[in-house]
Amino acid sequence: MISNLNNSVAFYRNLFNRMPISLSFDTARFTWEKKELLLTETGKQPEVKSCHTVEVHSVEHLHEMYARIKRYISQYDWHSQCKILDKQFAVSDPDGHQWIIKQGEVEINCSIADYCFLEQTTK
Repeated sequence: MISNLNNSVAFYRNLFNRMPISLSFDTARFTWEKKELLLTETGKQPEVKSCHTVEVHSVEHLHEMYARIKRYISQYDWHSQCKILDKQFAVSDPDGHQWIIKQGEVEINCSIADYCFLEQTTK
């Protein structure tokens, strides 16, 4: 559940480096690495924030994803002080759902205190 489909599609298009496989006025569907993500616009911020992980196959791929997200957030009003930490980085989507992108067997948890997050700032 997301509050604004346009914002979320732009975010996930940059994160996954692909267009949604289907798009309607209130839903979008992405596939990536045999996984599927269905976004449904509700018009309000979700009360419960989720945490997801994506494992990439190489450190180079990790750095490519990180660079895409950094370019994306530089175009918007985002606050960023993020670095790749121990073969992983984390980012929050426009609704606050957390995504941890990792390479290899890295122990993770979804604690904002332990990971570096790129969060949208409000004006």
